[in-house]
Amino acid sequence: MSFQKLMAERFLALYGPPQTDNPALYFSEWARVFDGTDAEILTAATDFVIRQHRYPNWPTIGECCEAVDRVAEHINARRARERARLPAPPPPVVTQATRKRVAALVDECKRSIARASMDAGMRNKR
Repeated sequence: MSFQKLMAERFLALYGPPQTDNPALYFSEWARVFDGTDAEILTAATDFVIRQHRYPNWPTIGECCEAVDRVAEHINARRARERARLPAPPPPVVTQATRKRVAALVDECKRSIARASMDAGMRNKR
């Protein structure tokens, strides 16, 4: 989701429109910084900013960046712990047909290398 849905609409509801002479540029800068940020991280960072921000105006982009960094660290650590608890996928099944095909490919590569080596040797003798 976008910055607009996850952060801007909440700030607009809480703090009203931002005090700026150029709203289009203002919002495009916010979007440039935060669009593409993981939705869970951006939502949690917005919650954090709302709890910490003490003034009746919009927080700064810097405050929000700090919150995103702080929250991302915790969420990414939690996700890593969750991934570590997952069982490893089973190894691929290697059939006799697969072994034969691999052996044939290896033989083909060896023949190709030998031909290239012989061709290079013939060119060097000329």
